[in-house]
Amino acid sequence: MRDEKIRCAVLKYLYDEKKAGKEVVMDAADRVSRDYKIDIKRVFSVLHGMRNEGLVENVSRVATTTDMVITEKGISEYEEKCKHEGG
Repeated sequence: MRDEKIRCAVLKYLYDEKKAGKEVVMDAADRVSRDYKIDIKRVFSVLHGMRNEGLVENVSRVATTTDMVITEKGISEYEEKCKHEGG
């Protein structure tokens, strides 16, 4: 799976959970890794870049925490680049 698809998978998961009323999504990286059968280290690598771009934020300041929130910028990217591709 390409990094762009992993980004979309993460954004979709966070977007869907936010729309369902969850402000904080727990264990986001683990869920994406498990659902898409992607090595967790690869998901962490993609998430790191997404945090640097301001698409997602950690709830905690602990570097390994995967409790995430999607930002407005992340919502915009999901709606523009991922939603129309079905994921």
